[in-house]
Parts: sequence; structure tokens; C-alpha cells
Amino acid sequence: MKTMLPAATHADLSLTDAARRSLDEAALRLFGVRASVVRAAAETDWQADAARRFHALVDEWADEIGRLAHLAATAREDTRRAHDRLELGVWTVGG
Repeated sequence: MKTMLPAATHADLSLTDAARRSLDEAALRLFGVRASVVRAAAETDWQADAARRFHALVDEWADEIGRLAHLAATAREDTRRAHDRLELGVWTVGG
């Protein structure tokens, strides 16, 4: 049977939903930025000294952005699991 949840639990569910959506968007945007940076580097002429420095920086940026994107994706999954645990409190076994 479904039980009534205290207001705090409803608020917690809403917060975890919002956090999960925000983290999902952040991860997607970071993966997109990483792809754009790598593409820009690929289109840059390697002959100039400035271009070689740019490529070195892009490699560092791409790695860092990739780590941030994976961190956001991991946090999103942690948030999803927390939401699921909260939601389990909504249902009780009737008897």
C-alpha cells in the first residue's frame, strides 16, 4: 500500500530529481566542450610554434574536461541512487 510521505521527503525527492537533471546536463555539456576543443586543435596548423603550444594545452584541457565530465556523470548516478533509496520509502508492504 502507498503511504503518505512527510513533506521533507517530498522535498528531498524533488531536490534529487533537480540535482540529477543538472548533473546530467553538466556532463553532456562538458563532453561537448571537450569534443569542440579537440576538433579545434585538429584544425590548427602544427607548423607554427604557437600552434604546438596550443596543441599541448588542448591535450591538458581535454583531459581535465574529460575528468570533470566523468565526475559529473558519477555524481549524477550517486544522486539517482540516493533518489531511488528515498523513493523506496514511499512504498510499504501492506498486510
